[in-house]
Amino acid sequence: MTGITPQLFGLDDVIQLHGEKISAENAHILVFESGSLDSGLIPFKIARVFLVCSESSIERGKHMHKQCSQVMFCIQGKATVRYSDGRDWRVLELDPNTAGAFVPPTIWAEQIYEKGSKLLVFCDRHYEAGDYIRDFDQFKAFRNVELESP
Repeated sequence: MTGITPQLFGLDDVIQLHGEKISAENAHILVFESGSLDSGLIPFKIARVFLVCSESSIERGKHMHKQCSQVMFCIQGKATVRYSDGRDWRVLELDPNTAGAFVPPTIWAEQIYEKGSKLLVFCDRHYEAGDYIRDFDQFKAFRNVELESP
């Protein structure tokens, strides 16, 4: 990671992804494929997938990735994604009937889970401990902005 200057993304770069809805008898299928953001598809080749299962109402995340992009889908319950560019905060509500959330690198993200919720996350990179900034003050310094923590 040393010597790499990542592109700084903004709040408008965090978007909802809407898959293709295919209706079938007594059900529907929501399809997401790799492609481009402007077509509402996952904008990267998937390198890692993980599932977060909350046993209680919890807050997780609370970090920024320097290079890793993520797409998050709530597959059970409800999860709130709060995100910041270092100046402002925005919120996306996710549940199994809503779109996924694309979060690019350099955006601080937090997830608030209802008890029993499950969040499925797709990443464009394998786990790299050095890709994370987990301290909000270090994040502000990285982004070179002043912002009070929520």
